[in-house]
Amino acid sequence: MLKCHSELFKSSVKLADGLRLSTKEELKDIAQLLLLSVPSKLRKEEYVSCLAEAVLTCPDIWIPQLTHYEWLLLQKLVKAGANTYAVSYTHLRAH
Repeated sequence: MLKCHSELFKSSVKLADGLRLSTKEELKDIAQLLLLSVPSKLRKEEYVSCLAEAVLTCPDIWIPQLTHYEWLLLQKLVKAGANTYAVSYTHLRAH
């Protein structure tokens, strides 16, 4: 089982950089999908910072929202560690 201790997580520049690639509407959708409360009246840059912080400090809120395959990918990423690539394959069956 994957366990997170939120006091160990700090804001990640890489996470925020990745979020900056999305539009503000897409960021709002991400926050809503993960059930994270981020004030919508913030400017995009502030919204990115708040969303990144919420993701890193509130895993107990958003982790239960993941699908089985998202959960497996997250486990692979955590096990791989920093600066390492993780590969996830989806097997398709021909019918």
